[in-house]
Amino acid sequence: MKRFCRTVLNGGVAFLFLLSTCIPVSAGPTTLTPYVSIREEADDNILYTEDNEKSDMITILSGGILAQRKTERLDARVDVKLRKLFYKEYDQLDTTDKYLTLGADYK
Repeated sequence: MKRFCRTVLNGGVAFLFLLSTCIPVSAGPTTLTPYVSIREEADDNILYTEDNEKSDMITILSGGILAQRKTERLDARVDVKLRKLFYKEYDQLDTTDKYLTLGADYK
């Protein structure tokens, strides 16, 4: 429990700092937009099993950066995101997910 609280507090402080600096930056047709979020949810079946259901509170910290380039003919996007899940009681299930999304439209 102490490790959970310390990790969430440290991560929360870092995310609040980042949140205060989440201002999009533009240079011509290119824009960089950082984003962060923190949320908590209750799950009554964290292992998705029919038998031996286990419930827990999950704190989810996520953040990333979206890079966009828009011109007359091109709209390109790169989105990089990290998501950290903290389980209150079953901390052996804590995990970090990484995402990369690419997209483009050309006219």
